[in-house]
Amino acid sequence: MLTEFYSYELHNILIVTSTALFFPISIFGSYVILFKTPPTIRAFKFPFFYLNSCYQIAIFCVGVLSGIDITSVASSMCVTYSGFVVAFGRIAVYIEVFIVFSAMFGVINAVFLSFLCRYFQVCHPKSLYSLYPSWQKAVNVGFLVATTVIIAVVYAVEVSLYAEERAIPQEKQITICFGYQIKPWLALGVVYSTASLLLDYFFICRVLWTMKSQISIMSQKTKEMQRMLTITLVISVLIPTVLGGGPIFAAAFGVITHLDHAEVFFRFLFVACIWQGLLNVTATIFLVRPYRDTLLTGWLQRLRKFKTMSVASTA
Repeated sequence: MLTEFYSYELHNILIVTSTALFFPISIFGSYVILFKTPPTIRAFKFPFFYLNSCYQIAIFCVGVLSGIDITSVASSMCVTYSGFVVAFGRIAVYIEVFIVFSAMFGVINAVFLSFLCRYFQVCHPKSLYSLYPSWQKAVNVGFLVATTVIIAVVYAVEVSLYAEERAIPQEKQITICFGYQIKPWLALGVVYSTASLLLDYFFICRVLWTMKSQISIMSQKTKEMQRMLTITLVISVLIPTVLGGGPIFAAAFGVITHLDHAEVFFRFLFVACIWQGLLNVTATIFLVRPYRDTLLTGWLQRLRKFKTMSVASTA
């Protein structure tokens, strides 16, 4: 019943459509983050850019490089790869696994770092991290790169150790199956993600409480910028909580209870991943005023140009 309602063909159509919608907006988002970030929020430039880049990498792998379908049977979980990546052989599949894990944990760590940066900026303004940009950059880059790569390497090694491959040349697919040995590692990933999100909520609550006493002495411009930045951060953690948490727990429930057609929940998870990235970059563009002004200015310029050309052709 579920597979008839949400077939693999319909899933692929949604993946391709969502990916095509995501990349133009995301590329524009990368541009404004790199070149239009104001000095008042420059500390968040790297976490914002890193977060958007991780979404781009993950969505490129899922939506362009390969088609991925996950099925669960009584004793194992199988991941079937199709598309461009299969043409390069099994090594390319494992490289993609590492890249996807890196991007996935990169998203979690980038959101966490954004909240940590905001927490120190508001609650501990005299700390080394807040006072010295060079120290802040070193901590940001070191934390994001080191933790993301280490975790991704561990998961990629575990995948290679427990994987049982089934190549189907005539169907141009590679299937990798796992036994129950991999499930504790998946559970550990869920625990890590949940702990990170809970810390994010703790940081933002402390920030809101501290800002409540400081907001009265801020100028109107600073007040507006701080409010938009805080709202942007809150949305950046709410999006993965809602769109990520729901599908992840549904998929985990399907695997644990051996639910029939649990692959549908994994398909929802991939679509949700793309829409997380899309909604995150869209919210960032519209909520941060310099980014929004750049977008609106570009639209107005194109609209004026179109009107000028229309008047000229009519004359």
